[in-house]
Amino acid sequence: MNQGHKDILNFLKALNEVKKEDGKITLSAQVWEESSTDKAEANGSSARGFTNKPSQKTKTVESAPKDDIRENITPGDKQWHGRIKAGSTVSFSGISPITGFVHLFNLGTSGTCQKLAPSREFPDNRVAANQAFAIPSEKLFSPRYLGGSNGFKVSLNPDKTHIQPERLFVVVTRTDQVVQIEDLEPRLVTRQGCGDVLTRCASRGPGFGGSVETGRSNLLSHPEAWEYGLLEMEICE
Repeated sequence: MNQGHKDILNFLKALNEVKKEDGKITLSAQVWEESSTDKAEANGSSARGFTNKPSQKTKTVESAPKDDIRENITPGDKQWHGRIKAGSTVSFSGISPITGFVHLFNLGTSGTCQKLAPSREFPDNRVAANQAFAIPSEKLFSPRYLGGSNGFKVSLNPDKTHIQPERLFVVVTRTDQVVQIEDLEPRLVTRQGCGDVLTRCASRGPGFGGSVETGRSNLLSHPEAWEYGLLEMEICE
């Protein structure tokens, strides 16, 4: 387990200690598994790691599934929400119990993190209570930025001894303000030196607690101001 994984786990532990219950925002992943025909046609031609030809939808992974459909995945004493094959294409949806502003993050199998939304290109992240939001979508992350794909292409961490789940983490803030990776936990490692998949959204205010301080989570210092959801997916061959 590398330091990036440890920092993610430390953040999630602190999150549980602060909120003292599972996330109230439900998340789900819609999965299209790549067929042998898709693989042959896409060989050497995929752009930016995303597939341009959606395969047939095969499953849905949910953050709060019914007991009878939960996949029994127990690495150590941790039960993750489901298993997804590398090469699949994934899109995400969620429902918040409160009206607020959506902030979506990927806490990756590599131990690095990226912010998916909002961005300068898609700044409108307001959602109403019990109203579904989706990514990619014309509101949060247009499919045209994924080469016309219906979702993100799933890759396998090459260092299999360090595999952690792929995590989708969502925060819905009650007021419109900025939340970046460094606000979650200053020690989280951003992917390839870039914390945002698209362009960082312009600041909507001072954020939680103003400037970032080492060893202090701005987000966790204000637990009453937001709700969260977490989807953890094992990536397999």
